[in-house]
Amino acid sequence: MNYAYLLLPLLGLLWALVGIIISEAKQNGIKPQHFYLTGSLCSSMLLFLLNLFASEGANIGKDKLCAIVFYMLAAFFNGAGQALSMSNLKRQGRALAYSIPLLAFLLPYFWSVAFWSQSFTWRAFAGIVLITGAITYLSANKKNTVQTENKASLPMNQIFVAFAALLIIGIAQILMSIPSQLPAEKTLSPLQGALVLQVSSTFFFLAWTLLDKECSIKNLRRSSLYGMLWGISAAASYCVLLPALLLLGRVRQAGIVFPAGCSLTILLFTSYTAIHYRERLSWKQCLAFASVIAGIFLVKL
Repeated sequence: MNYAYLLLPLLGLLWALVGIIISEAKQNGIKPQHFYLTGSLCSSMLLFLLNLFASEGANIGKDKLCAIVFYMLAAFFNGAGQALSMSNLKRQGRALAYSIPLLAFLLPYFWSVAFWSQSFTWRAFAGIVLITGAITYLSANKKNTVQTENKASLPMNQIFVAFAALLIIGIAQILMSIPSQLPAEKTLSPLQGALVLQVSSTFFFLAWTLLDKECSIKNLRRSSLYGMLWGISAAASYCVLLPALLLLGRVRQAGIVFPAGCSLTILLFTSYTAIHYRERLSWKQCLAFASVIAGIFLVKL
């Protein structure tokens, strides 16, 4: 089981890379539906090829229909939430707008405690509180040197959108975790699950793109580079996420996957902006970093 816990730092690294690509794409004016369409298509193709090389790749029978449905629903909610979050990354309060949706990990954690008999301890709860408080502080106080005005606050409409994205992504994470609770013969392999998720996302964003009046080959071509980079990173992250959910789900620990992964993502993403934009961290911000690390270990990493 040590192997499953070792997957969590890798997951945080891949999600941080995903966040960096999304942020850069938004900064360059790429529309979310075009970005995610090209990205999901690229990711689907990669996962399809990986499934061809897997011995169980083609064995998706009717007995696995329940898992397929949950993954398809998860793809719909995750796509909507991620697009909403990306569209909210504007110049003012970008760090806060990015960080709030990542707190969605709280929903599957408490869901697993309430419905899947995951052990609940005050130590784990204290870890969640530490992580949440540190993330909120970092996102609300981190100075962004790219902005001409040093504003970390968000207008009320952006705060509402950020929390709406949090709720939608949290629902997606719960739906994505449910197949890990099914018997082995009724669930999909990690590669199969990732393929269903990304193919479903492709159709979702294809429909959205076709309804977009500004859709054009030129706009799709502009998004292709960022989309392909995101697609490769997303495919890799799913190949880590789903095995972690499956392995930890068998010991009723699936609820810690998203807390640990999202916390490490915030830690790495903030470190990237500090180095890339040469931001200086105050001692309070360093203390917040330490709180994130302490919270991860308290949650039982």
